[in-house]
Amino acid sequence: MAGEVASLVAANAGLQRENERLRARVGELELLAGERGPRDDAGLRARIAELEGRVGQLERELVEAHRAAKRQAAPFARRKREAKPKKPGRKPGHPGSFRAPPSEVDRTEWAPLTACPYCGCTDLEDLRDHENYVLELLRKAYEVIRYVTQSGYCPHCRRRVRSRHREQPSVASGAAMVCVGPRALALAIVLKVRHGVPMRRTAELFTTGMGFGFTAGALAQMMQRFARRLEPVYEALISALQVADAVFTDETGWRIVRATRWLWVFCTAEVTVYVVDARRGHEVPLEVLGPGFGGVLHHDGGREFDSLTNDLHQTCLEHILRDLDQLSELKTRGAVRFPRALAALLREAIALRRLRGVQSEVQAGDPADRIETRMDRLLVADLTDPDNARMQRRLLRNREWLFPFLYLDEAEATNGQAERQLRPMIVGRKIGACNRSEAGARAHQILASVIATARQQKQNEVDLLQQAACRPPQQVAQQLVPRSARAAARRRSAADAAGPPTRRGPRRSRAGPNGDP
Repeated sequence: MAGEVASLVAANAGLQRENERLRARVGELELLAGERGPRDDAGLRARIAELEGRVGQLERELVEAHRAAKRQAAPFARRKREAKPKKPGRKPGHPGSFRAPPSEVDRTEWAPLTACPYCGCTDLEDLRDHENYVLELLRKAYEVIRYVTQSGYCPHCRRRVRSRHREQPSVASGAAMVCVGPRALALAIVLKVRHGVPMRRTAELFTTGMGFGFTAGALAQMMQRFARRLEPVYEALISALQVADAVFTDETGWRIVRATRWLWVFCTAEVTVYVVDARRGHEVPLEVLGPGFGGVLHHDGGREFDSLTNDLHQTCLEHILRDLDQLSELKTRGAVRFPRALAALLREAIALRRLRGVQSEVQAGDPADRIETRMDRLLVADLTDPDNARMQRRLLRNREWLFPFLYLDEAEATNGQAERQLRPMIVGRKIGACNRSEAGARAHQILASVIATARQQKQNEVDLLQQAACRPPQQVAQQLVPRSARAAARRRSAADAAGPPTRRGPRRSRAGPNGDP
């Protein structure tokens, strides 16, 4: 927001200077009119009127930017409302949805009708019974489980051994003999990691709503211990990404106290992995996906992806379209033609994929070939506007990564999956202020990855974490890693043994200086 305000102030000042210069020039011309004779200065006056209108527009935008910087309610609301917004609710004709009566009833309360509530008459006739079900929390929403174990001395091993129940989360004794159960811990972790509830408020919720509580420090320690237990599951999810046909990635700012970090997300349709790292360069995707990654990597077209050895990339067209729409709003006269033409071309490509699917065999004159040719011509045009030239250089750098979604089934035009997986983390960042230690950040990325993957696969994340507290991590990994990923790992191993992979899909090379591919 501060950068936008500064740019508007600079543009406004420049236009005001140009307007004053032109006014001074008009005065000079008027003084010399007697010597040079009458002249037609309509073009100059039209230019002055245009600049005055532009100055007024920039002043209004500057005032709105100052107001938006101080706005507390919905500071990121859309500037323009859609002309025909989508109607809220489900589509007409959908099947009815309601809560079915529960199969088990724990308590029945009887409320007999002994008299008319309006007149007090007791001679009522045609009495009927009506049922109503209420789902309510218990006043004591927990149970106390006492595990009685035994210990004894083994003469063969020459040490003391102890039994343990299969659902027992801890065997500690003494001052640590009372611990939080796995389901309560799982619910606390989901509240903190998935929904962004701060640790202190999570502890308060358990105290007031569940009947027992713990401190924020205790919750932090329990989360870190649980995350260390799930590290093999986290590594298994990373291995599943490395053999995927398509991976979506994005990053956003993060904090560990006052230190700047970056929260990365790598996801497919069934697996999500978060990484908190101090680096924003190509090293992070290279370490996560590995040098032998052979799938399509979807990203926002940043420079950190230029040096990756994988040649199958897809730049998010939605990022480009947003920037082009912003350019179209700021530019006037001939400068607006370039962003409008580019935006129309990209939307035409997206519509082509939606209507006709993947273009497996492309020949000269086909719609996909015409789109590629028009893009090459736009990217070699001679532009005088600096913002348009900057956008042109950006697209030239990502030229080969613009349209793979037209030729590959696994490629998509946008990076929406990664952005949707980042959204809960961004909400948590605004509420809980990220992490306060490196160990907490490590625990956060592991637990968030497991929870997000469980939700993608329609699994109950609380039940999964409860089971993970008592089951070996290998079984949890077997439950989360998709079968398709395991099959792809076997195919990838066989392909690596056979030789290097071949390049897939028809790809157009970057346009040359003369517009030739």
